Amino acid sequence: MTVPHPPANPIASFSAELRSLAADRTIGDLAGRTGLLTETVKLLLAGEQLFSWEVTSVFLDACDATPHQWRPRWERLAREKGRRVWSRKYDPVGAFPDPDSARSIDEFVDLMQKLRVHAGELTYQTLEDRAKVEHRRLPHTTVNAVMKKRTRPQPDLVEAFVEACGLPLPERRRWRMKWMELVAQGQGDHTATINGAQAQQTVPESPSPPIPIVSSSAPLAESASTADSAPDMPPPAPKRLIRRVVLGVSGAFLLLAGIGVGRLTAAEVVETPILGGPPYSLIQDQPLSLPYKLPMSRDWHLDLRLTLGHTPEGGLQNCTYYGQMLVRIERPGASPLEYKSLLGHRNLTLPRIPIGRTDSMRIVVTFKVVGRPTPALDGPCQLTLDLNGSTVRAGE
Repeated sequence: MTVPHPPANPIASFSAELRSLAADRTIGDLAGRTGLLTETVKLLLAGEQLFSWEVTSVFLDACDATPHQWRPRWERLAREKGRRVWSRKYDPVGAFPDPDSARSIDEFVDLMQKLRVHAGELTYQTLEDRAKVEHRRLPHTTVNAVMKKRTRPQPDLVEAFVEACGLPLPERRRWRMKWMELVAQGQGDHTATINGAQAQQTVPESPSPPIPIVSSSAPLAESASTADSAPDMPPPAPKRLIRRVVLGVSGAFLLLAGIGVGRLTAAEVVETPILGGPPYSLIQDQPLSLPYKLPMSRDWHLDLRLTLGHTPEGGLQNCTYYGQMLVRIERPGASPLEYKSLLGHRNLTLPRIPIGRTDSMRIVVTFKVVGRPTPALDGPCQLTLDLNGSTVRAGE
């Protein structure tokens, strides 16, 4: 008796033919010709899912095939999967724009516009409709304002835009992370977007100049550098002039006194550095404990800035997209203070944390992966942690 064979998976068969077209090309070559990550190319060739026509068309072009000859078959497979087939002016060919080439926020927005045109000159309304199918919100009016640089999008809108242009998860992560990196680099001198409206960022008034934190892993001789890097404050109003002068003089005296104390105790803490310097190694699920000795016992406020890094960049995108930083600040005789970063953010800024009266503290940072990436990460994330820009200030 002959046992009937189950019907072949049509998507697997389609992917097998794509692999045959790329038989004489390496993954790296295909990534370069398409502008896609090697991770995306591997997923496309694996045959487990039907990628968008935008990605498929660009891949076919990279293999010197003719996209419009393959499009009817792709559309049939898409409809069988219950997916809507969208109209466009032309089939995408050539490499997708590279978000990592952007050196500024304006250049990034220009690349978003190039991506929209590259995907078939999709209209803003089409982008909104495609986002709705994926249960995302991408108002065409907001997209228009972003493209005209009248407002800046939130990271979720950037990701929704890239998805509406047909790019899969690894590429969406790449665009989102690059946007967040550019915004972080411009902190302090740009307008932030809040619910579609712009609000000028402001720097809270500080009661006294910053006193550098000292830690136990680098020379103490650099103890004045953090104070020199403090942002200049605008001229005080006439009514507050006397108060500001008094505070300025007292703050300067405190700064000198703090540095002096630090140098006098150098014999006890020979390896105590200023907070900052080279990045620390931060391994997933392994707490990084950083003890700090302050110049004197008094009330302090901590301005903490944490930035994750990784080599290569692709590893940083994969890890931070699914992870977050957990921060614990320990003080002698007091309950610990705990904070965490937003999921997918590589930067964490915590201004004016009330440390209380103490002459020492410990900062413990742990990196956790909350979701499981696809494909799974090879082993634990091995990152770097940069604390440059962190300072402690005398409390009021």
